[in-house]
Amino acid sequence: MTDGGPADHEQAARDPRVEAVLSDLERLADLPVDSHLEVYEAVHAKLREVLQTAGQAPGPRPPAPPGPPPPRPEVP
Repeated sequence: MTDGGPADHEQAARDPRVEAVLSDLERLADLPVDSHLEVYEAVHAKLREVLQTAGQAPGPRPPAPPGPPPPRPEVP
């Protein structure tokens, strides 16, 4: 059983897309310092892209709730 501490929250909040982007930072150890800015900028751009698509996860949509369909907005 877990205690609901910070480690539990961090594990639940991880997004595989963010983890993939952050793994690019591991390359820094093998690069000269003057190349780090390029890596940081690429990671930043990728993270912005992930953030812009947050909530638009690929895959099937969840089933519609039971009941009548919602009214369609009127087009002027």
